[in-house]
Amino acid sequence: QDFWFNYGQLLLLLGDWQKGFPLFEHRTILALYGEQNEKYQSIREKTPLWQGEIFSGKTLLLLQDIGFGDTIQMARYLPQVKARGGYVVLAVAPALQRLFEDCPWVDAVIGNDEESLAQVACDIQLLLMSLPYCFGTTVHSVPWSGPYIEGEKNLADFQSIKSMPGKQIGLVWSSGQPQGIVSPRARSAYLRDFLPVLTS
Repeated sequence: QDFWFNYGQLLLLLGDWQKGFPLFEHRTILALYGEQNEKYQSIREKTPLWQGEIFSGKTLLLLQDIGFGDTIQMARYLPQVKARGGYVVLAVAPALQRLFEDCPWVDAVIGNDEESLAQVACDIQLLLMSLPYCFGTTVHSVPWSGPYIEGEKNLADFQSIKSMPGKQIGLVWSSGQPQGIVSPRARSAYLRDFLPVLTS
């Protein structure tokens, strides 16, 4: 299974997304996903998989199965998901809940812990990183219709930054979330590495 997962990643890097995304689905049975698979096992075993069909009158549960950055990237698919019908529930890490609460294409945001998942009633479910495969995404069909997620505009820090002259550019130089595949240390840089650029 490691071979097919790694081959899928290679195809994605080469731009062959039509072949790469189906193989990328092998990620869910790898040992590195063990803890997460155990957490989602019950709900995924008893709830049918959503495959992109119209789901009017039903509740779809989308489960975060990736890091914070990729989870935010997958938010670009939420307008397409909501356009297919029913009630959309997004289960994410507690640190991301507030960010998604005002998302217009999600009806409810919950934590992805076992206690929260045990309380949600859904008709169908899908892992968030499976959305590109579900929608048959190619290099030329990545959804984009403008900004798909916004921070809380009433936060003091946000207002302070927006009042500054010129463009505001955010930098993320440290990964604090264990990824399983790559350690946070290997995914992080030091702030001092950016100083030559910031001070020039």
